[in-house]
Amino acid sequence: MRLSNRLRRCSDNLAQKIGAPSSDTNSPVGQSSRKGNLRSSTSLHQELSDSLSNMRTVEQQLQCT
Repeated sequence: MRLSNRLRRCSDNLAQKIGAPSSDTNSPVGQSSRKGNLRSSTSLHQELSDSLSNMRTVEQQLQCT
């Protein structure tokens, strides 16, 4: 049960990170740097989505056992 709760918390955190708008507007990083990071940001978004999907799959499997 503890693992399932931890997975749920992690998946919730990932879901918030994926769905939340960027909070780095006050960051010292300039706008041009942020635009340059758009491609890597998209890649990160895909990786987070994949991780979230994997975590949900594991959670469902744990509930079935």
